[in-house]
Amino acid sequence: MANRLDVSMRTYQDWKLGNSQPQSAVAIFKMLTELDDEDVLHVVRRIRRGFLEETK
Repeated sequence: MANRLDVSMRTYQDWKLGNSQPQSAVAIFKMLTELDDEDVLHVVRRIRRGFLEETK
């Protein structure tokens, strides 16, 4: 999973153990809570398409 998230294994383990919190992810989740459900889906789909295009 660390590779999929493009973070070090240490960073991922610290997050899983509750020792740290990824700041950018927190900001994104806070932003998503301000959106309507349909807007959240739209954003997530665009992000997913971008990731899928990068892996081609």
